[in-house]
Amino acid sequence: NWRGKPFDFHPWQAFTNWCVYGWKVKSNGWRRYFKVYIKVPRKNGKTEYLSGIGIYGHRFDPYEKDAQVFWFATTKSQATVGFRKQKTMTSLLCKKSEKYKSKIRVLEHRITDRDGNGFVTYLGRDSKSEDGHNPFYGMCDEYHAHPNNDMMNVIESGFGARKSPLMWVITTAGTNPVAPCAKFETTCKQILDGVIPNPGIFPLIFDVDDGEDWTSIDAWKRANPSLGVSISLDYLNREYNKALAEGSTAVSNFQTKNLNIWLRAHKTWIPDDVWMRASVSFEETELNGKLCFGGLDLATRSDLASYVLIFPPEDEDGTPHVITRVFCPEETAVKRTRLDGVPYLQWAEEGFLILTPGNVTDYNYIQKAILQDCATFDVHSIAYDPYNSSQLVIDLQDEGVMMEQFSQRMSVISAPTKELERLAMQEKINHGGNPILRWAISNVSIKTDQDENIKIDKGKSKDKVDSAVALVMALGQWAQKYGEIQSYGKSIFTLL
Repeated sequence: NWRGKPFDFHPWQAFTNWCVYGWKVKSNGWRRYFKVYIKVPRKNGKTEYLSGIGIYGHRFDPYEKDAQVFWFATTKSQATVGFRKQKTMTSLLCKKSEKYKSKIRVLEHRITDRDGNGFVTYLGRDSKSEDGHNPFYGMCDEYHAHPNNDMMNVIESGFGARKSPLMWVITTAGTNPVAPCAKFETTCKQILDGVIPNPGIFPLIFDVDDGEDWTSIDAWKRANPSLGVSISLDYLNREYNKALAEGSTAVSNFQTKNLNIWLRAHKTWIPDDVWMRASVSFEETELNGKLCFGGLDLATRSDLASYVLIFPPEDEDGTPHVITRVFCPEETAVKRTRLDGVPYLQWAEEGFLILTPGNVTDYNYIQKAILQDCATFDVHSIAYDPYNSSQLVIDLQDEGVMMEQFSQRMSVISAPTKELERLAMQEKINHGGNPILRWAISNVSIKTDQDENIKIDKGKSKDKVDSAVALVMALGQWAQKYGEIQSYGKSIFTLL
């Protein structure tokens, strides 16, 4: 029982404090991080830690006076869990310090200042009013239970008037791999892996490694950073044996809550380190006038649209090169950068993403880019998904571009999908390290049928995969047409 005892930070908690509060931007003195994501199993002191953070944010953070701290969840009853722990800690602190007590009023549903307008409270989706707040700290405990980001958006939209606000998110894993928490965790892991840059988000994730034996004690130790302090190995062993005795539901609960394993979670198709080993920087001008095949994935007009060109090697020992073009409505890029932490705007600034005005992709930009590439390279043909065909395809055909339907049936698209995987594993495809294609590859989830055919599963992939799909179609188009253009007496799938 830790009640009434001093709160000594565990090493992982102290590390978080050092990073979040000690790392500042030299130019303005503001904190580097504006959002903290921590995934840690139950019994590791996560809510108690967040309660202490809430006390600091309310009264001691030097950036704001009259600070407003909001615990939030999908319902008020869920939001009160963390709030009540902060309320208990605040009451105990008042007993220890008369000075602190003289400045604080602890009420049933709110902690308020006696010497100002600051307060701590809680919000749920069922609160009478969710808007009109001016939060300094947002406190989200058990993010995995949120079916959407409505409450997160309410709090973040109120941060505008604050100098250096903080969003704190602490959670265990859950059982919905397409929930907002799981999707945001994917972004966090991509930040940690260097796939996407976002210096304002601090991720700290404790779980079991992919492919690791979750029944091993080493896995238990890796997933539980407070082992030996607030949680014991004996406790984990008892919970494990209890789960085995009670059946699959209890086992699933042990995996998610004690080891932070997302059930039915996304498995990496091509590991990022493998994908990047195939990358060698090159200039597009090196490919001027050379034969290539395209793949076009228009997807939805409200987000990314991609087309990819793949250039066959000029000899049997060569490596194909890939050029990636991606388009996005400007309003979507701003929204996704702000809300999801995906650096659309940075990609646009660096020239990897072409922004079109408004909230839908202007296909005239895509048409112009394709025609320009046709004038620069020897574009034999471009494959497109007939399901997403549009007037753009007709307009390009009228301009003399060979546009060909490419079926998305698993029996058709399986071969180029497998070939892309093989080329990447053997470091035999040079994609130039394009960050959006890299991100798309890391998002891919694969669907398999009883005949071991595979395809990219758009519905279950972690995020946008348009560029990866376009590359698969370009590779398939090359395979279908290769014999017409150039042949070493072998098909593309055996040649490479």
